[in-house]
Amino acid sequence: MARRGWYEKKADLNYQIYISPHGSVEMFSLKQQVLRDTVYIGSKIPVDLSPEIIEKYRGYAKQIGSYLYRIGYTGVAGIDSIITMDDTIIPIIEINGRFTLSTYISFMEPILHDVKLFSRYFKWILDKPCDFTEVCSLLRQEGLLYDPATREGIVVYTSGTLPTQQDEGGSSYTGRLFTLLVSKDWANIEALNFGLEHFIDRLSNRITV
Repeated sequence: MARRGWYEKKADLNYQIYISPHGSVEMFSLKQQVLRDTVYIGSKIPVDLSPEIIEKYRGYAKQIGSYLYRIGYTGVAGIDSIITMDDTIIPIIEINGRFTLSTYISFMEPILHDVKLFSRYFKWILDKPCDFTEVCSLLRQEGLLYDPATREGIVVYTSGTLPTQQDEGGSSYTGRLFTLLVSKDWANIEALNFGLEHFIDRLSNRITV
């Protein structure tokens, strides 16, 4: 389901709802999508919105979820939305009736408690394989890996997408790195993001000896 049109926008948002088999509807996550130009690079939790705007999204979630239930749908749905420059909410741009990576990271906020979260992903091309254990080890060496004691750092939250298999017909290893940046404040999130981008750049250019 999609809505087409052109809007000058202030914010891109994604909200996740659960529609029970009995028809009750819950909005269990609201995230701000971060774009670089027009390309999605990650999501921020919690959103920087007024309580009134958040409550409006809860209302839209109830309306949309109730409609989906009436036409026979139950389960999780992810809804993309925007807020325009004149503060108009466009509650539906697209609906995904399935679990996505955005769904999975929705559960991290109640698990980690009282922290800021920023999901980042990268297409990663290396000249040798790099699995989950190695990437975590390398992040630890850089002082970037999540530390439960400080409750800050970078969590790698997928393993099957990493560049562990050589590209067919080539010599490179292509994969995707999905991370979650965790801190108590946004300033440190920015520092982690800066460090992560430089970390990715350095490893992407490393030479096998």
